[in-house]
Amino acid sequence: MGQIESGEAGHDQPWVNAEALVAFVRSIGLKAGDVQQIAIHAPDGQIIAAHMDAALDRNKAQSMLFVGKKRPLSGWALGRYQASYRVTHDGRAVLEKAFELTVE
Repeated sequence: MGQIESGEAGHDQPWVNAEALVAFVRSIGLKAGDVQQIAIHAPDGQIIAAHMDAALDRNKAQSMLFVGKKRPLSGWALGRYQASYRVTHDGRAVLEKAFELTVE
């Protein structure tokens, strides 16, 4: 959590033989009823990993959500991977964020 707080986490450049790709988000101030979801999209647009939490039962000062995928036997495809994060409330998006990295 210290690396997330300082902003250091996630700065290593991934490479074709990395053991896993992991996307994570730390959220602050979520409300009861919010639903969080996160996904990783491969360079071809396919979703390779996704996770959706149940609706929050109470307000949360902070929350951490992550999803990951172990490396395929052939290694990671080269190109741009994108992670998407969304918070919905009563079926309506209240927050959306996307971030990306390139495997070289």
